[in-house]
Amino acid sequence: PSNLIRLLELTKVHGIPKFVYVSSAAVYGSSEPNLTESSVCSPRNHYGILKLAGEQLVKHYSDYFKHVILRPSTIYGCYDTEQQLVIKFILAAMQEQTIAVNSSAVDLVHVRDAARGIIGATLGRNTQNKTYNIAKSQSFDLVDVANLVVSVVGRGAVSVNGSGIAD
Repeated sequence: PSNLIRLLELTKVHGIPKFVYVSSAAVYGSSEPNLTESSVCSPRNHYGILKLAGEQLVKHYSDYFKHVILRPSTIYGCYDTEQQLVIKFILAAMQEQTIAVNSSAVDLVHVRDAARGIIGATLGRNTQNKTYNIAKSQSFDLVDVANLVVSVVGRGAVSVNGSGIAD
């Protein structure tokens, strides 16, 4: 939060008219399909809690400049790192490991679509002091995603609510 506060203070001091904060769908604490911007926020981990706190900090500065808050779902693309969900699954399968998943949903958004959403909200004329989800609104069960990865890679296994490489 201290870096965010520094950015917000610099935005205020330099008279920048609009601040764009990229939060996360993790603020909802759920990956149920069809979450809307007015859905209840109830984060389940430190990441979601910190993102929600960041949103509150940004809103606190709304007397000084306009803002837009963006909540992307799980973003994937060709430059993913091994810390990202789909790549984790692929690496585990390639190493013939077991991918441990629970039966929860994930809304996957391609990086190009996320970028379009961020650009649109940043440059949009009527986006001031609003919050937007960046999502496909089409959830996939993690079990299905893991099984697809194992099928495509041709190795590895999937364990539902078991032990293995954690999702």
